[in-house]
Amino acid sequence: MDFTRRQIVAGLGLGMGGVAGCSAITDHQADISIVNKTTAAVDATLEVTRLSDGKQLLRDAFTLPPGGPEEYTSKKAYKEVVGGETTRIHLAVENGPEGTYEFADEEKTDAKGVFIDVLPESIEFEEFVR
Repeated sequence: MDFTRRQIVAGLGLGMGGVAGCSAITDHQADISIVNKTTAAVDATLEVTRLSDGKQLLRDAFTLPPGGPEEYTSKKAYKEVVGGETTRIHLAVENGPEGTYEFADEEKTDAKGVFIDVLPESIEFEEFVR
C-alpha cells in the first residue's frame, strides 16, 4: 500500500501528539495547516472570510522559519476556524506569492480542512477529509 506525504505526516503527528500532550494540533485536527516549503523564513498574513456575510473569521500575521522542499516541521495550524460554511482563504507572503481559495465545509461536524503549501513562486491549496 502506498502512502501519500500527507498521510505519513499526519500519522507521525498523531503519534507525536500522544507523546507531546493533548495541546499539540496535528495536520488533520486543524481546519487550516500552512507549511513553508522554501529555504527562507517567510512573513505571511492569513485572512479567512465567510462568504455569506463577508465577516472576517480570522486575520493573522506570522513568520514561518525555513522549511525546504522535504522539511514539514515549519508549519502553522489553525483549529476551529471554519465550520458548516463557505469561506475565502487568502494567504499573502511578504515580497512573495499569494493565493486565494474558496473552501466549503458544508458539514456542521467540521469534517474537512485545507493544507496550504508555501512554495518559492506559488501558494498551493489542498482539501482533506478527516
